[in-house]
Amino acid sequence: MDVTLIGLILPGCGNLIAFGWESREGSPYSTTLGLSTDEDLMRSIPLGISVLRWNRPSFSNLFTSLRNHMALRQLCISRIQSSSEDHLVTLPSLTHLETRDMVVWSILHRLDMPSISHLKVDWEGAYDADIERFGFDPRNIHHFPDSIRHFRIQIDVFTLQFTSFSPIIAPFPNLETFSYELNMQTDNVHMNPDWIGIHHRTLQHVGIQCRIFSSPWADGFTFRWGRFLINHIKELATGHAHLPLLPNVSLSIVWVFRNDDATRREETDNPEHGSYGLSTARIKFKCNSFFRYLHETGVGVSY
Repeated sequence: MDVTLIGLILPGCGNLIAFGWESREGSPYSTTLGLSTDEDLMRSIPLGISVLRWNRPSFSNLFTSLRNHMALRQLCISRIQSSSEDHLVTLPSLTHLETRDMVVWSILHRLDMPSISHLKVDWEGAYDADIERFGFDPRNIHHFPDSIRHFRIQIDVFTLQFTSFSPIIAPFPNLETFSYELNMQTDNVHMNPDWIGIHHRTLQHVGIQCRIFSSPWADGFTFRWGRFLINHIKELATGHAHLPLLPNVSLSIVWVFRNDDATRREETDNPEHGSYGLSTARIKFKCNSFFRYLHETGVGVSY
């Protein structure tokens, strides 16, 4: 649908609570963006909306008009570049932020979000070259407020490496839920971050997604990754990480066999979902009963 036509329709939608604009055209690095039409469209969005999803090559200064949206609670953005004309935009009611690519990460320091509690970021496809391109390190998340309680990340361990989860969760002193993905496409299991020596006093739930693209029964996969996965959980369950509230809540792991398995991917965001999924099998357990789980399922691993 034509952008101009949408801009004419939106002002008459006084009861609209959600709006999304998805565009498959154009590169996120494009310098020939339809900025003027995007600005007109953004200004035409009713002030009462609570949810906005924007996936379109744009410059970030078009978001200046969002400062008037006092009801905005959820924002999902991608393919947005920083602009030399950027101004600080305060979103006082925003509680949920989702970023769907690395390009948009450079503009977040221009958003003041005092009420934000849920943060979801996708760091897949990020490269160290992005630091030079955008003038920032995407692993630097210290500019977010202390109000973050739920945090989910997706990381490409081939191009954006972490050795520990400490620098990721330490900036959030009130974090309760942390969900992440273990990358099982690499032969080097230790390319994934670990929990050793990490301290966090409020973390109550950890959701782990394990994603692979080939048969888990080939090329010694079961032994190599099974041993790694059990030791990875052990770091959480036996005091290698100092997480005083975690042993009393469920640890959820979802084993995903396809990249597009969105249903299982979303399950790790639910603190009430405490299951270990291996293909179609499910075994429930809590952190403080981890070793009983190993005994009952007959998993023989030496430490």
